[in-house]
Amino acid sequence: MMEFNRENDYNKVEAFNTLKEYDSRKKDSTAHLDMVERGEKIVQVIAVVGIIFAIISIFTSGNIIGAIINIAICLGLMAGKNWVRILYIVFSVIGIIVLLVLLGQLASIATVPVWLTLFSLFSIAVSVTCIILLSANQSVLEFFEYKRCKCN
Repeated sequence: MMEFNRENDYNKVEAFNTLKEYDSRKKDSTAHLDMVERGEKIVQVIAVVGIIFAIISIFTSGNIIGAIINIAICLGLMAGKNWVRILYIVFSVIGIIVLLVLLGQLASIATVPVWLTLFSLFSIAVSVTCIILLSANQSVLEFFEYKRCKCN
């Protein structure tokens, strides 16, 4: 006897409607896939840069747990998880604020080494660039939308 599962049927209909809506928004499938591919490459570069910064942070601060979390978030970005994109943006904003506060406090207490100031400013510039790309770049947004619809 076949059992009726309303929730499962509803999820199938919802997934179909989402894909149908997504397909209807595409103007030219080749151009759209090129945009999605470009977005994926941008996300991969952001993730690799994040992994490199996580590895550097192990040696500069000894924060292994933070580095592992950062690497896991970067891997989630490469997988196209939208909630990870939002989490990455939030953590980047928090990181920028903390870094600016620390630099301000260090500057008022003691002389800050030039290399530390330059590295901090470089980190802030990279974080701001990643935030802008992850939140405003159309190719990146299309990549995450494509991955979301592809998973349903």
